[in-house]
Amino acid sequence: AVVPLVSEGVALGSLGIYFDEIRELSPGEKSTIQTFADLAAIAIENASALEEISLRSERQEALRRVNQHLTENLDLTEVFTRICESVYELLRTDFIHLLILDESSGAFKHGGAFDDSDPENIGAPHIPKGKSLSHRVAAKRKPITVRDILNDPDLFNPDWAVKNEFKSYLGLPLILEDSVAGVLNCFTREDREFSADEI
Repeated sequence: AVVPLVSEGVALGSLGIYFDEIRELSPGEKSTIQTFADLAAIAIENASALEEISLRSERQEALRRVNQHLTENLDLTEVFTRICESVYELLRTDFIHLLILDESSGAFKHGGAFDDSDPENIGAPHIPKGKSLSHRVAAKRKPITVRDILNDPDLFNPDWAVKNEFKSYLGLPLILEDSVAGVLNCFTREDREFSADEI
């Protein structure tokens, strides 16, 4: 017997009951199984709600720390690095790189970075004006996601991406007073589709 786990009209899974012999369930048994299925659906719903509350709390704490660094630290490199670390805690991406846009040259320069497995990895210290994922983000002035960066023609340094086994990408424009001041690049070593909540 298989009973769906349903909460508010949304299917969350199923509860399967198996027997060693063929038998017909009585109305009482069917009712009992349905009760267990309803309780399981409630438990799943509650677990999802608690996970969402925990995630929001983590995001608020990370934002609080970033704000604290901004107000306490005048060393921009340190601030940018802390921002990258906070983004890592929020999104659990493998490499975060904050780039600053030089308006006069159109090039990007290194602001800060964080790699969960290689502290020495700072990515490209300089990206000249031209085709790159960072320049695409700046031109569109909105977040961009790429599921498979190795097949994207705008990837600036494919060899670096292959060496670090990066696969997916999220780029976020840093806009200050209606001008693009930089780009926050997030790379993952697993195939990943970023959700609207993450972006």
